[in-house]
Amino acid sequence: MFRKAKIRIVALTCTVLLFSHCYVVSEFIVGGEAAVFVDEKLAGLWRFPGKPGFLLIARHKSGDFSFHYFSGNFELDGEYFAGCLSKVGGKTFLNVKRYGSLSEKAADSGYVPLHYELNGDQLKIALLETKFFNDAIGTKKLTGQAPVQSSTYSTAPTRITSRGEDLAKFILDNWKNPEMLEKPQTMERIKVDLPTTPEEALP
Repeated sequence: MFRKAKIRIVALTCTVLLFSHCYVVSEFIVGGEAAVFVDEKLAGLWRFPGKPGFLLIARHKSGDFSFHYFSGNFELDGEYFAGCLSKVGGKTFLNVKRYGSLSEKAADSGYVPLHYELNGDQLKIALLETKFFNDAIGTKKLTGQAPVQSSTYSTAPTRITSRGEDLAKFILDNWKNPEMLEKPQTMERIKVDLPTTPEEALP
């Protein structure tokens, strides 16, 4: 996945967001542009119970969200994620791109799609399972490129080129299949007073 970092997306939303090995990239937002929405309840500070560090989710005037990880000593990680939310069939997704600290250009043109579920002060985030989507590409249920795996882990992402609407339909058709998503990571909200207007100071 992306480099191993303080934010590991499996120990990151950020822990779910900085994957250390395999991950899925989509050229389009899950559900397409028509599925984009704003979840006002998502913005805030989040942490993994019993672990140091926290994740700041900020909403911008554009409607996009950015994700910034702070380590246990309150240092801001150089990389961050930004993107939009989409909703299809009652299921909600993050569609994010990775950015370097000194660049306004995303590291990849595609989006990393993640399913998220928000219940009160609990946030669950899950990556798409790469093997499941590699198989879907191999059987032509989706279009894209499955990486050649020369070792235990591939260094390249699984890349889906199907339209966002087609990807959403595939996900919903297979929703009850336990192999489609990785095990969700759970975060809890840190209750602090935050501005009610979208943050402009963050990148």
